[in-house]
Amino acid sequence: MRNTFALGLLLITLPASAQLEGAAVSRFSIGITGSMDHCFRILANNRGDENTDRVIDLRNRSEIPKLSYSINADLLFHLDERWALISGLRYSDQGYRTEEFNEFASVDAPEGDPAIPIGGIQYVYHFHYLSVPLLVQFRMGKGRLRFTPAIGLAGDILLEPTETTHSKWKDGRETSETRSAAQVGYNPISLSVRTELGGAYRIAERFELNAGLAGLYQITELIDAPITGHQWTVGFQCGTRYRL
Repeated sequence: MRNTFALGLLLITLPASAQLEGAAVSRFSIGITGSMDHCFRILANNRGDENTDRVIDLRNRSEIPKLSYSINADLLFHLDERWALISGLRYSDQGYRTEEFNEFASVDAPEGDPAIPIGGIQYVYHFHYLSVPLLVQFRMGKGRLRFTPAIGLAGDILLEPTETTHSKWKDGRETSETRSAAQVGYNPISLSVRTELGGAYRIAERFELNAGLAGLYQITELIDAPITGHQWTVGFQCGTRYRL
């Protein structure tokens, strides 16, 4: 009778023990990460002629990087204690801007003409992307602090391209106007290479903080045109992750 009771108690407790062990070694982590990014584009000549090269040279003299941001919802699948796959969703505001044009400041414009920004004018281009990354991460180190480099690809969906015009006027006013740039014909889907170089610090049994540098380069063309471009981004990201 005692042997039967002990066997029944063992059968009842085994599933609970297995659940506890499974929870302790869960392969999934979730998290959120944000970054401040330095964005720009590299122009390329699809036509191959010298005149197009001259136009690219003129644009390169006037276009400069812009400061932007991104937000990631992360999902990690831990293959083991060193290797993991990273995916999720990423929203980013990429693009570039021009220098402020003010060569026309000395033009003798008609008095009160509201169409000419005497102080200067600048254009900022925004490419709003929703991306699905797939990265391979390698964790090195012991204890609470780990070095966590990662590399992989990201599929990018262009949500909306916009152009913002910043103007300075004769009376001291500064105005901004944003309009859609969808009519330009930017490619709606692109593919990018993404790398991360950072670390993670475990602050509790299941929580860790992560921070580091992240880079992105668009390997497909931004637009199908004689002068095309490829976006690139370098930024500093930080966030937190929870082991399920």
